[in-house]
Amino acid sequence: AVWQPLGITPGTPREMKQWLLRVDKLLANARSAESAVREARRLNEECARLKAAVSHQIAAFDPTREVGTMSLEVMISLCEQRVEQEERHLEKKRQLQHRLNETEIRLKRTDEELKTIAADQATWLREWSQAIDGLGLQPNAHPEHVTELFEQLAAFFDTIDRSEELRKRIYGMDQVAEKFERRVFEFADAIGLQRDGQGANTIAARLNRDLNTAREARASLKKIETQQKDVAEEIANADITIRSARECLTELRDLAGVTVDEELQQAGERSRHSRELRQKLETLEQELSRNGDGLSIADLEKEVEESDIDAIDGELTRVVAELGELQAHRDAHRDRRQTLSNEIETKKGSAAAANASEEAEQQLAVMISGAEQYLRCKIAALILEQRIEEYRRKNQAPVLAKAGALFARLTLGSYVNIRAELDATNKPILLGVRSDDQEVPIEGMSDGSRDQLYLALRLATLMQHLRRGEPIPFVVDDILLGFDDRRTSACLEVLAELAAETQVLLFTHHRRVMELAEPIEAQAGIYLHEL
Repeated sequence: AVWQPLGITPGTPREMKQWLLRVDKLLANARSAESAVREARRLNEECARLKAAVSHQIAAFDPTREVGTMSLEVMISLCEQRVEQEERHLEKKRQLQHRLNETEIRLKRTDEELKTIAADQATWLREWSQAIDGLGLQPNAHPEHVTELFEQLAAFFDTIDRSEELRKRIYGMDQVAEKFERRVFEFADAIGLQRDGQGANTIAARLNRDLNTAREARASLKKIETQQKDVAEEIANADITIRSARECLTELRDLAGVTVDEELQQAGERSRHSRELRQKLETLEQELSRNGDGLSIADLEKEVEESDIDAIDGELTRVVAELGELQAHRDAHRDRRQTLSNEIETKKGSAAAANASEEAEQQLAVMISGAEQYLRCKIAALILEQRIEEYRRKNQAPVLAKAGALFARLTLGSYVNIRAELDATNKPILLGVRSDDQEVPIEGMSDGSRDQLYLALRLATLMQHLRRGEPIPFVVDDILLGFDDRRTSACLEVLAELAAETQVLLFTHHRRVMELAEPIEAQAGIYLHEL
């Protein structure tokens, strides 16, 4: 009755239950399929909507492109490429804008520099007119003509200064001569020396000879006193040695039981003879022990007492004969071994001679090459020494003079000059000169002062080169590590002055150096760049 309205012929309850389960499963699958169809329809609509939106965007930036047949993935890829292209354009635009800003900044800086140069030129023209005003020259006079006139005036004034200096030196020499003559006469009168109308130089030479004679006499006296002291010490040591020897002789006489030294000598001879006999006895006992098959001396004596003398003679003859045969075999084998050794050495000798000859040729080639290399190096060293000596002869005086002035500036007056001298081995050395004329070797300077001395020498050499040669840049890196603030400022001022003649590049990791450089006014200008 339950299945009849459905037009189904029912089976057994078990079959119908299984059928119901399959029907439920089919209904669930049908519902899932219907839901999937609806979702697919929705996704298709969404895809169509997105394609329309993307097509609209593509038509906006590329109207000529046909998008009707494109899939959504192709459209998205095309849009992504367009986005990347736009981003690259934006990045290029930002870079161009940045360059434009930097160019505007450089342009402004260049305008300011031009204004500064124009102001400096106007100032220079005004100072130039004031400088040549008193020389009777026109304001538009050529600088070379004015410079030549300045050089002539400088040479004239320099000649006047030298003549004045020579006059002062002559006056000083006269004063020194008068003072010397007065002191010599006073000293001669003080020691009661008869002058007899002699001049100061003659009296001084006579006093110097007498002083040298007195010094030699005093040195001889000291030497004699020293020798006398040494001889006294040797005599005292000899007395001590004699007393020690006498004490030893007394002890030896007591040990030997004698009273005089002659008997002590005889006792010594007897003692020596007794020691020799004991030594021979010990040697014989050792020989018996070595040849006695391990028997002691007492056992050997007992065996001798028990042995037959006649049998011993026969056994000794047999042993001697057997020993002779063994020695003959030994000699034959030794001769054979010597013969083989000589043959081996002969064969080895030929190869060794060849090897030695080859090695000698190689060593000869090495020696020839080394001699040539040595001669080239020696000649190069001689040429280099000549060039160095020639350069030193031409440039030492002006370079040292300039370096001394720079060294005084860099050390803030702690040193006033540099002096060249020769050491004990006649090698040239440099000395720093204090304000009280005290000389300080380089080893006695601080690390900072040595750095400043080296920098002064480099700067002086460069300035000497700039007087005759082409300008070359002066590049230094962190040379102010050992300088305090005051010496750093002094060094920066010197470098700023040098920048008027050549380019100066100073690299540093310390901002304090930049802070000290900012207030310095330099004709060539100071430019700070941060990397």
